[in-house]
Amino acid sequence: MPNVKCRISRGNRIDNLRTFTLEAERVILSEMKNDAAKNDILGKHMRDVDRTLLRENLKLTPSQRLEKFIKFMRFTTELRHAGEKARQDTVATKER
Repeated sequence: MPNVKCRISRGNRIDNLRTFTLEAERVILSEMKNDAAKNDILGKHMRDVDRTLLRENLKLTPSQRLEKFIKFMRFTTELRHAGEKARQDTVATKER
């Protein structure tokens, strides 16, 4: 797989992130098309995949997808903290 080459200049970080994500997406999609054309393994596996979720995510811009991922990671962190707190409360209750 080729390296993603993208010139990151000084300036607005959002613009740099957008430039990087667009270039990365272009390279990844190009590689996926090449791989799919070479080998039909992808087609065999895609019949078991819920494509509606893929289509919905592809309607989003790369920046929107990144923001969605960040929100998901925040949610998982909150969930992990809640689980840890619940376990600590359970242990504290049993010790009484």
